[in-house]
Amino acid sequence: MGRAMRIVAVFGVVVFLLALAYAPSSAATTHDVSIKDFAFQPGNLSISVGDTVTWTNNDSFTSHTTTSDTKVWDSGALDNGQSFSHTFNEAGTYTYMCTIHTSMRGTITVSEGTLPTSTAQAPTNTPLPTANPTQVPTNTPVQQPYTIDLPLMIN
Repeated sequence: MGRAMRIVAVFGVVVFLLALAYAPSSAATTHDVSIKDFAFQPGNLSISVGDTVTWTNNDSFTSHTTTSDTKVWDSGALDNGQSFSHTFNEAGTYTYMCTIHTSMRGTITVSEGTLPTSTAQAPTNTPLPTANPTQVPTNTPVQQPYTIDLPLMIN
């Protein structure tokens, strides 16, 4: 194989490894929030960027909404059995409520995905300390204390 082909092959491997390292660690996930008994269940949810939340009204006799406090989303009125979904593409904390029953509140916390990290440690040549140090003479010079003779003068 010629030098140019080897360079192209190495470059291709490097690009492949970089793409693998920066690929999302998992596929986007859909999280379910049930609207039941005048509450969002769960009321606080932590997800990753790219995940979707689906709210479903499971209250039999009333409509509800899921509406972002900052108007990022608004489901409109959901009757029993109806659902609404929103995909979160930016990290942040999103508070929301039911605009029909304003005491119903919830929070979605969206975090950036993290890259997988290796837990394996590379071997090193660093010697490990022993339980009982071995007394081996060395050639390291030891500095002797200085002594200064001063005449004692008494008046």
